[in-house]
Amino acid sequence: MITWLNANQGFVMCLLTFVYVLATIAIVVMNNMTIKEMKEARAAESRPYVFVSLHKDPRDVCFYLRVKNHGKTGAIINRLQITPIIKLVDIEEKSNFLERSILAPNQTLQFIVLEKWEETCEKDYNVEIEYTMVGDANSSFHEQYALVVQYAHQMGYTDRSNSNLSNSENSLKSIAEHLDSIRSKL
Repeated sequence: MITWLNANQGFVMCLLTFVYVLATIAIVVMNNMTIKEMKEARAAESRPYVFVSLHKDPRDVCFYLRVKNHGKTGAIINRLQITPIIKLVDIEEKSNFLERSILAPNQTLQFIVLEKWEETCEKDYNVEIEYTMVGDANSSFHEQYALVVQYAHQMGYTDRSNSNLSNSENSLKSIAEHLDSIRSKL
């Protein structure tokens, strides 16, 4: 075997070089696939995610239509259409009332709904929303989904009492938060 390797040293070196070249090409291809996947994951992680929902707080008389950006980047709403149209306070019955509105990450727009809760729960609403990422007009997103109303009346709230405060101090804190929430709704 050793004499054959010595006699065919050029062939063996050529074969080993060919194997190294194939391995290098495979590594480069796999690295490019990994880099592409990482770019897509990073883009999906940092993009805006704007959703519309109905919110009813059992402590409140009103219920609300909420538009919230759950993503990590700002969004410009190009079109929002809800069918059938929901009657909202101080908004004319136009189908695209939030056109060109900008939502920062985790920002919520909340609108008081003028309909009775029972009437709203009887209807099936379809939401269609188009938005772009702030600073990147080429990144356009289009979402379509049905607004699930049947479970909205079961939403509750949590008691956020601090253990280091007395009952009266927690009550005052709760009242202050409630007044802040009323002020933000006005």
